[in-house]
Amino acid sequence: MAAEENSDTPAGNRGEDLDAARERLLESLTRAYVSGRITVEEYERRAGLVQKAPSQEELIALLSDLPRDVPPGSPPERSGSGEPSATSDRRTVPGYDPGQGGRQDILCVMGERHLQGNWLQGDSAVSLTVMGSTRIDLRNVALPQGPIRIQAFVLMGETRVIVPPNLPVRLNASPFMGEVTAKRNIDQQVRYGEPHVIIDGFVLMGSLVVVAED
Repeated sequence: MAAEENSDTPAGNRGEDLDAARERLLESLTRAYVSGRITVEEYERRAGLVQKAPSQEELIALLSDLPRDVPPGSPPERSGSGEPSATSDRRTVPGYDPGQGGRQDILCVMGERHLQGNWLQGDSAVSLTVMGSTRIDLRNVALPQGPIRIQAFVLMGETRVIVPPNLPVRLNASPFMGEVTAKRNIDQQVRYGEPHVIIDGFVLMGSLVVVAED
């Protein structure tokens, strides 16, 4: 009986073409990020390299050194001093102080997700959309005195962020073979100390659009 195949390894030896192997590896990278095995920066770096890899051997090498998946409910890694390891929370938003609020994770895989009303419990969110459609509506959210930080990652899908008029937005996300757009009616003059939105992230073969609506 053949051994079970590792789902985190591109199936180059099974006759997959290069494009199919790329897509499968991107899905594996997404799972690694969602489970906290790699950082935001590492996700972006490897996703870019996937698109440039000229062979299946190089694709496999991009995933071969990933940390093993940690089953849900497992305790965080600990250092020799008995304190939680610095890698125990690999998805902390850069520049985000956990003492100032909470973070919500928004996951949409091959489907549709629409967040509306006063859904944000804190001042930070991480949105990951894979071959699906996510709509993040901030018009009825209770705004903190300061920034709402959103990290949006889009893989072959679309994410639409809706803000009320006059809520400033700073859009810092980077596209790779994709689209990152703030519509012309968006106020991009951020005034620190007042409510505003900061959107970072990475778009690969998808779209991230920010619009202002009443």
